[in-house]
Amino acid sequence: MGIAVIPAVAATGQSQLALRQTITSSGAVTIPAGITQVYAVLIGGGGSGGSGNGTAALGGGGGAGGVVQGWTTAVTTCVIGAGGASATNTVGNTGGTTSYGTLYAGGGGAGAAGGAGGAGVGGGAGGGGGALQSTSQGNGASGSSNSLNYPSGAGGAGIAGGGGIGGFGYSAGGGGGSNGGTGGAGGAGVSGGGGGGGSGGSSGGTGGAGTYCGGGGGSGAGGGAGVFAGGGGGGGGTGSGGGGGYIAAGAAGSSNGGNGGNGGGGGGGTYNSLSSGAGGNGVLYLYY
Repeated sequence: MGIAVIPAVAATGQSQLALRQTITSSGAVTIPAGITQVYAVLIGGGGSGGSGNGTAALGGGGGAGGVVQGWTTAVTTCVIGAGGASATNTVGNTGGTTSYGTLYAGGGGAGAAGGAGGAGVGGGAGGGGGALQSTSQGNGASGSSNSLNYPSGAGGAGIAGGGGIGGFGYSAGGGGGSNGGTGGAGGAGVSGGGGGGGSGGSSGGTGGAGTYCGGGGGSGAGGGAGVFAGGGGGGGGTGSGGGGGYIAAGAAGSSNGGNGGNGGGGGGGTYNSLSSGAGGNGVLYLYY
């Protein structure tokens, strides 16, 4: 039964909305006869965590996928953004863009591999910065603007002895890495930022909690978090938990980083020579 939560579309006379389709793969979309406008919620793929690419290097967590919603012309195809692929000894990968009709939601930023975190695209949250033990640390990336120009959060600074916290925003910033201290937490927002890596036996920063999807934790042992929440960060040398997506919780980290939950969760970062967590895939919800 429909719920009158959004005003009628004058051209169609639609006044009762209900969730009709949850779409998790790209391809054809079946629209009933007579439906010309739909209300869509799009979530992009989460970014994957970084895997440290040098001696005692610690990767940052991936940023959560972007979120966009609104009315659009009903069309019969869609693209669902894939989560960023797992990485080994290198930076993570940016999540893919989800698109339908005139709307699109970009992917979360890649977690760093000892340097600066990667920026998201089209509303995706920023990836966390990494750290090189006894050497340096990278900044977290800022969140990216989406097609509706909602505000984004700044990335946290890389600071020795404790990384800076990512800024709050519709798409949040990633936490800064830290040489000899705890990585900065990812910023909170609709899409949470990735946590920064911590070195010197310290903890990685936790991924930022999102109202739709959370960022992955910075490198360090940590359990996967629940849906919407950020992944955990723990002691240096092992992988962190993945951020929760809108569909599923993030996976716990072990030696490798935990995968982000489907629905845009960011993947967890990890230590060098290990595999980071992949980002969670995006999703499309159609109401009519």
